[in-house]
Amino acid sequence: MTPLRRPGFSATWRAWKWLALGHAVLAGFIVFMDWVTFESPWSARSWFRALADNATHAAIGCAVWLLASLAPPADPATAAAAAAAAAAAAAAAAVPMANQRRGGMSAKLHSVCGGHLAVARRGVVAAALCGLCASVVDLDHFVQASSLRLADATSLRTRPFLHSSSAAAALVLCAAAVTGALPHRPELLDAPCVLAAALSSHQIRDATRRGLWLWPWGTTSPIPYWAYVLLTLALPLALRLVRRWRQPAGRRFAGRGATGSFVV
Repeated sequence: MTPLRRPGFSATWRAWKWLALGHAVLAGFIVFMDWVTFESPWSARSWFRALADNATHAAIGCAVWLLASLAPPADPATAAAAAAAAAAAAAAAAVPMANQRRGGMSAKLHSVCGGHLAVARRGVVAAALCGLCASVVDLDHFVQASSLRLADATSLRTRPFLHSSSAAAALVLCAAAVTGALPHRPELLDAPCVLAAALSSHQIRDATRRGLWLWPWGTTSPIPYWAYVLLTLALPLALRLVRRWRQPAGRRFAGRGATGSFVV
């Protein structure tokens, strides 16, 4: 006799497989790009090292957000309940005439497909913005140096302001407060998480060399390389939890395409 499976088991399992594969690819990319940046024959050139380092920050930020968006869907019970509710609503709204029913199904299919494409497009845009934010953080080197010369920007005696973990936390909290005060703009709901992903991934990577700057308490010791990799891989899962907590209860599964947010 075939054992019974919970509804949605295969879909959840596929999502977890893709998520695990994405984490493995990200871990390999981190190790490879760190070798290219700091150990390869080209790393002796300061301009190449700076360019590769910044590009790696951008790529990791982008990948972290994409993995946060690839997190498994809602639990099977919630999925089954939402599917049943959608089916009941469709049955109640059914039109007896065949041509009207076909027209309604066609319009619904077009609406669903268009909604999924729009949400996927917003997810890609959010990932690109996350990578861009992780990259432009390094511009504060030039601001603090008051110079556009790379040699001046990379020879600062103190760390620039955006490299403070306290400042990063304050920026994320301010963004969360602002977006929370704008309930009529649900497309901005994920903005604090995008900012947190960009700043966190950047500072965790830098912490392998100079530690985390926790103003006003001081700076930690440089973190081990393995801790840096594990913390970076844990970021998407942490962001998924935060995003689910920030989503209104009625929107965590049903109607995601209609919310206009970055949730996928």
